[in-house]
Amino acid sequence: MYVVYTYIIKDIKNILILSAFKEYASISFFKGALLKDDKGLLIKPTENTQSNRQFRFKTTKEIIDL
Repeated sequence: MYVVYTYIIKDIKNILILSAFKEYASISFFKGALLKDDKGLLIKPTENTQSNRQFRFKTTKEIIDL
């Protein structure tokens, strides 16, 4: 299951996608490489990913502890 949030302004369209998988849920940012990530929370979903960055979590406690 996933949901895509879109904000259309000029050429910027898709912003993020919420996904739920068997092992984890994630918030993925389509242009996440451009975001400031001082805490190192965002990861590349795959080795060959270019601009997408993702925050994965298994429990709600992981989100609350941020």
